[in-house]
Amino acid sequence: MRQPETFAAVLTRRAGVLSLLLVVALLVGARWLVGAIEDASWNAGAMRARLSLALLAATVVLAALSVRRVRVRGAVRQRLGAAGIVLVCAACLPTLYLQAQLLATRLRSPHLNDIPLTTIVAAQVMAAGGNPYRAAVDPRAESREQGRNFDGFKYMPLMAVTYAPAALLDSHRGVILINTALHALTAALIFLVARSLAGEAAAALGLVFYLWIRLVPRQLFGPGVTDLAAMVPLVAAWWVAARRPLAGGLLLGISLSMKLVPALALAPVIAPPAVPWRDTDSRRFWLGLTCGSVPTLIYFLWSPADFASNVFLFNLLRPVDSTSWLYGYPEIWRRVAAVGLVAVMIGGGVVRWTARPGPFGQVMLAYAVTVGLTLLGPANHGNYQLWWLPWFSIVLGVSLAAFLSPPAALAPHDGAARGARRPLNGSVSGP
Repeated sequence: MRQPETFAAVLTRRAGVLSLLLVVALLVGARWLVGAIEDASWNAGAMRARLSLALLAATVVLAALSVRRVRVRGAVRQRLGAAGIVLVCAACLPTLYLQAQLLATRLRSPHLNDIPLTTIVAAQVMAAGGNPYRAAVDPRAESREQGRNFDGFKYMPLMAVTYAPAALLDSHRGVILINTALHALTAALIFLVARSLAGEAAAALGLVFYLWIRLVPRQLFGPGVTDLAAMVPLVAAWWVAARRPLAGGLLLGISLSMKLVPALALAPVIAPPAVPWRDTDSRRFWLGLTCGSVPTLIYFLWSPADFASNVFLFNLLRPVDSTSWLYGYPEIWRRVAAVGLVAVMIGGGVVRWTARPGPFGQVMLAYAVTVGLTLLGPANHGNYQLWWLPWFSIVLGVSLAAFLSPPAALAPHDGAARGARRPLNGSVSGP
């Protein structure tokens, strides 16, 4: 690891300025592609799938190039410095202003969809001592597919607990305010995780990209989707699992008790790759996971049939809609996709346990698995994109930061910092 380089030092090199322009172009291109994925929604499921695969493929190539560049040049953790902070603020302030305008508009006139509305009702039922999986929380016609009754709560109990303040006040605005806090927490986690992987420049690039995405505030402040309530503890679980396995497992269990997917699919990716009876960290992790899953276990034991019907059978029998590429295809294609979905969930764990990827590889794996979940399910709604966007923002920030690192001959080494002379062969020798 070479000594950190300030962002201002990047701007003093011609190659650094060109690299910065390339990074900005790639950020803009990624933002455009994510915007195209957002626009390809109803009646455009095939286009959304193609765009998502294109983004995944481009990200794999970019990540491979960045890893190769780091291997050749050595890792440099760029510090932002004053110049970097000014540039980041200049990049973020306009989009934050637009998001604040959207937030103010939605607070004046909220228009929530069925996701937060059923969550509010479920929280009210729980506050009254009832079982939201047995009560008529979701009495829409769509919930009664194939003559079966699926009008209970579709998410995990802690999701309702998270939005309980809004439910108890019967406030739609409360949902949007809770989503605003979750939005801020997600942005902070992206910054912290990327910084832990590759320094402040990577953290700033990931944060800027996340804040540039129009899909996130539109989903959180418009229909008021609740997916970030599960994503915040999920990303935090990965961040702390290696250092504090008990806390990492607890956070993963909390995410599972918010929403079953994507936490269930990412559990093998985040868990320590060791069997619990042979490894202390693994035992602590799975103990924490068990504790975090207790609320789900309680409601399952309260009414197993109602819980399984609304959480499992509803999704198994859910019809394909036009946001999925499967729309219009024979039923056999859905079965093939279901097998592929299970393969993706198992495959993530197999890669984690056999290839043993490093921290950056694990985040890349989490991104790939969550993209697979959105593509192989019967629906690919806008809120499902929130499953992979935090992971993608981290991967993008870390990958782009590698292109700002200087050549090894120009990097500030320890010996050079102490006044070492540079021999003719270009290497640095100490005193």
